[in-house]
Amino acid sequence: MATVSAIIPAYDGVSRYLEQAVRSVLAQSYRNFELIVVDDASTDDTARVVLKFPQARCTQRPENGGQAVARNDSAQLARGEFVAFLDQDDLLEPTFLQETMAVAAARRRRSIDECTGSPLQTFSQPPPTHPAIRHRL
Repeated sequence: MATVSAIIPAYDGVSRYLEQAVRSVLAQSYRNFELIVVDDASTDDTARVVLKFPQARCTQRPENGGQAVARNDSAQLARGEFVAFLDQDDLLEPTFLQETMAVAAARRRRSIDECTGSPLQTFSQPPPTHPAIRHRL
């Protein structure tokens, strides 16, 4: 069974639903996961919220770099074969990882590129640009 690294970048998470997001990961029916929370130089007690949960690993950035930097830092710490990113104000349904890993196993995929809440979409080419996005990378 593949390990999933669930990653939550957090900034001032005490008042921004971080505890609920952590609980939603810990409540997953798929049990082979690690949880990493990256505190992006919060000005509140974000780390203390995470430390309530011994199953979660908390790392702190010395200066605020934004979500992208926090995600990249935490991805370097991940030990799982798969990585699932979750914002601090989002919740996972209890079967999210189980259902996602079943799709990955059925397709024998090592990556799932996009999950929008609609049916799972995978792309072998870059996805089409949304009209609201003016520039492609």
